[in-house]
Amino acid sequence: MNAFLHRWHRRVGIFVACLVVLLAITGIALVYDEVLDLDRRYITQPAMLDWYAIRPPPPPLAYAVTGGWVTQVGPRLYRDRRLVSDRVKTFLGAVLIDDTTVVALDGELWFLALDGEVRDKLTALDGVPQPLHAVGTGNAHTLVLRAGAGTYGLALDTLAISAQKFSKVTWAVPADPPLALQKFFADAYRGRQLTWERVVLDLHSGRILGAVGAGVVSLSAVLMIFLAASGMLTWWRRQRRLHRHSRNKT
Repeated sequence: MNAFLHRWHRRVGIFVACLVVLLAITGIALVYDEVLDLDRRYITQPAMLDWYAIRPPPPPLAYAVTGGWVTQVGPRLYRDRRLVSDRVKTFLGAVLIDDTTVVALDGELWFLALDGEVRDKLTALDGVPQPLHAVGTGNAHTLVLRAGAGTYGLALDTLAISAQKFSKVTWAVPADPPLALQKFFADAYRGRQLTWERVVLDLHSGRILGAVGAGVVSLSAVLMIFLAASGMLTWWRRQRRLHRHSRNKT
């Protein structure tokens, strides 16, 4: 019985020791979370992102403007590689007039500087016709809006909007951004969702392996109780045996 108990005590001890080392390392990391910046450091490895079912972004909706691009990726809007907003719903188009990028977004007009900074916004309360369908340029670089069944012109100097007819309008149409820009969007989209804090916490709790991992951690707690009990029992039997041996000598 002693040999059987000792053999299983050793086997279980090796398994539990490996898990205890993992729990100790992850526990220390969580204690010093703020020092290590785990909540602000993101994982970009594709294999880990796939494990957490963080999929690549939806196809970008992009409009080319002179010297750059305005792109929607999911709820995010970019002027080239600069994030303009992360709460965009419907992106209708973008045009560049002089040094201002005009973006049509779900009934609103945003006016961006060349670096992507939002200079101004116009909404339905400011006279933007509804429902807004498209944005383009007309004669003499006039900003043209298509809304409802009509077309409207907007003067950038006064931001006045009026119904007009145009002989020729160049409407903004979507296009495929360069591959390098698409890769940037994919990396930026996936690479800002999974923090090291979450991974370390999931390792510590076993949830990184789902129900199986949580079960292993729970089982290890039971095995620790077994180790403590079997260790005490082995010690007690050894002490009793030594006591008998010493008594027989006398």
